[in-house]
Amino acid sequence: MDDSADDLVIGLGSTVGTTPAISINSDRDVTISDGAIDFDVASHDGSNGLKLAGTLVTATAAEMNLLDGGTSVGSSITLADADGFVVNDGGTMKTIPASDISTYAGGGITTASHWRLTTDFTGTAEPIASNWEEVDAPAGYGILGSSITESSGIFSFPSTGYWYIQFLICIYDNTGSNTDNGVESSIFTTTDNSTYAKTATAFTNVGTVNDKNSCRADWIMDVTNTSNDKIRVHANSVDSETTVLGNTGLNETSLTFIRLGDT
Repeated sequence: MDDSADDLVIGLGSTVGTTPAISINSDRDVTISDGAIDFDVASHDGSNGLKLAGTLVTATAAEMNLLDGGTSVGSSITLADADGFVVNDGGTMKTIPASDISTYAGGGITTASHWRLTTDFTGTAEPIASNWEEVDAPAGYGILGSSITESSGIFSFPSTGYWYIQFLICIYDNTGSNTDNGVESSIFTTTDNSTYAKTATAFTNVGTVNDKNSCRADWIMDVTNTSNDKIRVHANSVDSETTVLGNTGLNETSLTFIRLGDT
């Protein structure tokens, strides 16, 4: 005890302050001296030990050491929505669910599917109102997320967002008597579930018997209301000799829907 300075010093040697370990000054500040000195709370086990302002610190030393990158990256894990991330929320550290990260990042591609025409038809269809199916064969086909729905050739979206739409049409000349057989393929969209506008179109033609060809129309649609925002597709043939190809076992004339992200 150094009476002159009102300090309590614990250390080595007969002279105060020669080799201090712990010092408490007149302001009650506690100092652990510099050097090769450890302060070991041996009872710290998650139930007892270190407290800050009366609150027990339950983190282990190994967990706290992760914050300074003191350990190597471990093996991969599969993240789930309920897994937690530590973030700085306006100056306050919080644990948030992983689902908040995907929401902030826009969700990414969560929905994708193909629809295809199942049978051939000849001539014009405005719209192509029948014989559609969501792809269900052959083995290995994929549907990501919630499905698009179709009724009488009107396609509805399962969720809002930016959607990529691709309309691929395949045709062939079923007689060969006319060298100007062709088709215009078009995507029509509505935002009021009533009035449709042509938003994308493509053209192709065939000139000889059994000749085949294809073309593709593309559109990105901002779907803000799943009840009102819909699409349909048209095939406008130059003459009655042009056949639009459909197949229930593979994609010929088909539609692709991919949700790109949040609106």
